[in-house]
Amino acid sequence: MAVFVEAIFAIVMRDAIKDLYPGGWKRPRYLAHLAAALVVAAGPVAAADWRYFGTYPSQEGKWYMSFYAPESVHKISDSILTVTVRSVWTKTLDAYWKKHGNDEDLIEAGAHKLAAKDFSEYFSLPDIKKDETDLLNKSLMAVGNEFIVSKKNVPARADIKWKIYCTKYIFANMSTTVYKANGQVERVLQVPVPELNKIGPRSEMEYLRQLTCKKTV
Repeated sequence: MAVFVEAIFAIVMRDAIKDLYPGGWKRPRYLAHLAAALVVAAGPVAAADWRYFGTYPSQEGKWYMSFYAPESVHKISDSILTVTVRSVWTKTLDAYWKKHGNDEDLIEAGAHKLAAKDFSEYFSLPDIKKDETDLLNKSLMAVGNEFIVSKKNVPARADIKWKIYCTKYIFANMSTTVYKANGQVERVLQVPVPELNKIGPRSEMEYLRQLTCKKTV
């Protein structure tokens, strides 16, 4: 049964992405239970509150995942916007998957969202596109992580409100909320006079600029 479902899923997804990935693709190692849910899922659901845009190293040498809230994007002018970003320690999400990876609501919500999703935004992310043989599997994990961060109240590392100057490749930190390991607020930092910083190539802020500014500029 699992092999049959996986074969159907492969056909469905091949047809869904052939226009997005014209160079062809190799069948990745799918999450069988999520594939099964996708086959029977029907109807779109609302977009996640938090959208994944990459995994990055912290100054302490630990890894975190970053998510932005599309509804938080506020256009100040034709080329300037603000957006709120949430970062979550990778180990926090790994622990959730280990304990709840087979939960029905995670599987069904992820499948419904995936069924109505345009994969092109995921395929452009550096930690996903670097492995062309595993694009879909990594996209599945991104969808699952979005659902967990949006709906399951896992402890965040921090929430940051950024101001981005789209055409000047400049950004500034407007405010930061830092969380404790148990999810409680540790401190809130307001920045009276935000410092302007250059957005570097292939940086976290550059990928955030690409995703948010293309909806504005």
